[in-house]
Amino acid sequence: MSKKDEWAQYTEMGQKWLRGEIIITEWQGKKLNPKQIEYINSKKRYVLASGGMRSGKTFAFMVKLVLLSLFFPKNKILLGRQTRSNLERTTLRDFFEVCPPGVYDYKVKEGLIIFGNGSEIITMGLESAASGSDTEG
Repeated sequence: MSKKDEWAQYTEMGQKWLRGEIIITEWQGKKLNPKQIEYINSKKRYVLASGGMRSGKTFAFMVKLVLLSLFFPKNKILLGRQTRSNLERTTLRDFFEVCPPGVYDYKVKEGLIIFGNGSEIITMGLESAASGSDTEG
């Protein structure tokens, strides 16, 4: 299957997911818990995830982040944390564990994760964004 066909298949899956014809219940062989399934499959604009440590919130968030990038070409998503270095040490490590290899290119200096379908995840330290600075202090 060509890369173009593969991306078209992701787009088709995204449309089916939006219509409720596909429900995500596992990811890369890992069965999701009921709260994760509810969170990942929600189509609402705002979704809150709460729970104790190690309850699977971050994993569910990363799965949804990947799906939104794979399913919807040219999607732009901001992924922020207090500082970019903190984002790189924590959140991005989780992201790279969840995201299938070969579907993205990570441009470290620019803070961009670019998918083959044109979707982008823009990583940013929110402290420097709030101060108007391009770099962390």
